[in-house]
Amino acid sequence: MSDGEESQSTSNTSTLKKLIKDYRSVDKEIRESAPLLTALRKRKRELHDSILEAMQSNGFDEVNLRDGNVVARFEKTVKSPVNAEHICGILEEYLQDKSQAAEVCSLIYQNRAQDTKQFINIVDPNKQKAVRRVVSGGATDV
Repeated sequence: MSDGEESQSTSNTSTLKKLIKDYRSVDKEIRESAPLLTALRKRKRELHDSILEAMQSNGFDEVNLRDGNVVARFEKTVKSPVNAEHICGILEEYLQDKSQAAEVCSLIYQNRAQDTKQFINIVDPNKQKAVRRVVSGGATDV
């Protein structure tokens, strides 16, 4: 290995170490902030429900404020989730044949698109347990 290649390798290694150190630091901050965020979301939900209840009991659809308006909107959601049970039920009803509906449901379920996600495993030396974090995909598993 030439001096230039060795220097490049050392530079890449130190960059990787810095990236990992920064990643772990941010991950630690997120874990430490999670209970606070959970409490804030719970408080916000409670305030939201109280505001809606007060607006309904006073017959208000809108409240004017200096910095904007609070508008109570109501949406009816009548759609059930699209899951295997729902699809099979609808197919049974449509086809009038339980075995044929089950066959079509199985075909649909087995031919779903698959998504591949990349992960980083961080081993906590104190716990000797791998903590899995999703790098791409937006979710976090612990």
